[in-house]
Amino acid sequence: VASKLGIRTNGFVAPSQGNFNDLIDQIKAVDEALKVEIDANGKLKIIMTNGDDIIINDLSGTPSSVLGIQATGMDGTNVRKSYAEQYDTIVQQIDDLILNNDSSYKGTNLLNGQDLTVYFNEYRTSSLKIDSVVFDTLGLGIKDSTNEWKNNADIQKSLSQVDGAISMIEAQASEFGQNLSAIQNRQDFTENMTNILTTGADSLTLADMNEEAANMLSLKVRQELGTNALSLASQSQQSVLKLF
Repeated sequence: VASKLGIRTNGFVAPSQGNFNDLIDQIKAVDEALKVEIDANGKLKIIMTNGDDIIINDLSGTPSSVLGIQATGMDGTNVRKSYAEQYDTIVQQIDDLILNNDSSYKGTNLLNGQDLTVYFNEYRTSSLKIDSVVFDTLGLGIKDSTNEWKNNADIQKSLSQVDGAISMIEAQASEFGQNLSAIQNRQDFTENMTNILTTGADSLTLADMNEEAANMLSLKVRQELGTNALSLASQSQQSVLKLF
């Protein structure tokens, strides 16, 4: 920063407060990402808000350590490298999840090119085929970080890849959801039909014998009463006929 400002360190004399303000304004003008402030101890504190390095040299390029200037800080590039390594680890985990069949269910992995056919009857005449996808990093279009994310363009490239992958996953999730809804409807219908048939069968086979015996006796009595009534009616008609 000092080299850009034309500030020499040899024989430097502490400026007044007004000159400090001018110096701060000049440093901020070098790069919009620079944050300059004076801490509680009255020391000048310069921070690069975008994580890039801050290198202080004199006009000849001599570094601050040789000039006797004490400087402390963190290498922003290394911070970005750390983030890039974490990102690459997540990318690798996606491949581990898909290619090692960790996302499979009962031997079928819809996310690794294995189609699934669901049959709705024992004759296999009614079915639904669910098309699979390949959602590893190659299929999603996600690649490892570029250039350890040293430049903002490298980060933006990774973000664009992630946004594209999210759009693909959301669209496929909608399609899987429609298939699931169709299967769930058929399953609910089958379960309801099974319950109705089971209830009907239970009514026939699990009857109360005492109750059924009473019903049978009641029917037998009714039948006998009906027979007796017909007999009496017939006798009455014959008695009437004998009068003539």
